[in-house]
Amino acid sequence: MRKQTRARWILSFAVAAAVLAAGCGGSGSSTGAAASGSESDSGSGVSTSSGGAAVEAVVAGGNTSGILTTEGELYMWGYSENGQVGNGSTREMVEEPQEILTDVKAVDISDSMDGSISGAVTEDGSLYLWGKAYGGEFTVDTADELKALKEATGSEGSVASQSRGDVMIYLGSSHPVKVMDSAVDFAANALTCAAIDEEGNLYTWGANDDSRLGRESTDVSGSGMPYSAEPKVILEHVQEVSISAYHEAAVTESGELYMWGSNEDGQIGSQAVYGEIVTSPQKVAEDVESVFCGNGFTAMVKTDGGLYTWGDASDGRLGNGSTSGQSSSPVRILENVVQIDGNSRGGLAVTEGGDLYIWGQVSTY
Repeated sequence: MRKQTRARWILSFAVAAAVLAAGCGGSGSSTGAAASGSESDSGSGVSTSSGGAAVEAVVAGGNTSGILTTEGELYMWGYSENGQVGNGSTREMVEEPQEILTDVKAVDISDSMDGSISGAVTEDGSLYLWGKAYGGEFTVDTADELKALKEATGSEGSVASQSRGDVMIYLGSSHPVKVMDSAVDFAANALTCAAIDEEGNLYTWGANDDSRLGRESTDVSGSGMPYSAEPKVILEHVQEVSISAYHEAAVTESGELYMWGSNEDGQIGSQAVYGEIVTSPQKVAEDVESVFCGNGFTAMVKTDGGLYTWGDASDGRLGNGSTSGQSSSPVRILENVVQIDGNSRGGLAVTEGGDLYIWGQVSTY
């Protein structure tokens, strides 16, 4: 049994500040008022429904934000034109926190020009996704299944479908849609989804451009299209996964780092040729604790706490003092790191002493 992963942490300093200002953050503090600083008259605010539960994690992606409480309650608010808040709304802005799911143990939000995806894993292993995607994360095989999903998610306008060959791709929902059982962790964006089950098996599905599904071929659907609507195992004994728009990575229970996808900027490492597409998981490092994939770059934490980065240095995303060029060799940039995360153009790290470091294009956090 692999260790369970906590929810992804702070991606937005603005969100964190709003939560703290509302009395929702800090050690053991109550979730207090809504993020706007006032309670919701409708009872949808955090303080009304959480029963005073403390905040476990704050998450954000693009202009959408969320709080996960110590009781497993997930509240979300912010931009929701693509349904990514998950309360059924597709209006531009949801101003007050809305309770979306309970018994949640992992949550993630991804926002890009390709769509906006939110997701969560509950204590019973159910993986839910909602928002708008183009890679097939929400999938059905028949028109009847699509109709059932439309009925389950409410209004006709909350979902859309597109036919690719003989497979129907379910593009989105403004409510959580269950897509997998027995999940313990996941990573998703508007193109691809990856999930780890209770046995440590890593599944991938969605768009396979640049072989980001890790399945040897770019045509995995059998219909001449570079996508797959069916989750399939590509690696075993996995404890963590991270994905970007171009490449993906996984850390096994024994600390081995595997990577696949595009190596255009050297982000997979010196084991692959610049510009090469790695079609299946390739071992690139050992003694690895954690990994993060951004657009064109990779960051990893070794078991000794050393933080390494490599790939595209644009925008300072490698944190090594450079803002241009590429590096396929990991460079150690920080010590005593216990947690990493980031966005498409930069990273964040927390050290053992509680210091927070950031680098890259911070305006998009």
